[in-house]
Amino acid sequence: MGFFTLQDIIGTQQKELHERDDYSEHWYFEFVDFLRRKDLLNLLG
Repeated sequence: MGFFTLQDIIGTQQKELHERDDYSEHWYFEFVDFLRRKDLLNLLG
């Protein structure tokens, strides 16, 4: 999706993520699962 770092993704508003041309729910749920497994889910809040 054009991001280079985790901070790039986390620093983007969720609404903006959903509006990106290459956004997919599959990608987003994999990202959330990744954060959950690393105990970093709080970073989305």
